[in-house]
Amino acid sequence: MLQKLDERVDVIAIFTKEAPMRQSGTKIYRVRWKSREYNVTSFGLHHLERRGSIIHHVFSVSTKTLKFTLVFNSKTLVWMLEEVSDATPYLSC
Repeated sequence: MLQKLDERVDVIAIFTKEAPMRQSGTKIYRVRWKSREYNVTSFGLHHLERRGSIIHHVFSVSTKTLKFTLVFNSKTLVWMLEEVSDATPYLSC
């Protein structure tokens, strides 16, 4: 079930210019949400969205049990969790 949220989360990520880290140059390792830590097992799509004058990086990542849509605000450098859902349908493909 897909849940729409707007919650601040902690993310461990590496930003690099190296190509093996996907086209965005970003590798997300862990997400802390509601005092629980989730290790990222797969990295999905990344795209940019302009919201007003601010560019937001939108990432889709999965853990063993959940799929997250994470948004990184390039002005405030804050990570927000916008969507969470059961990852089972996405990981079985």
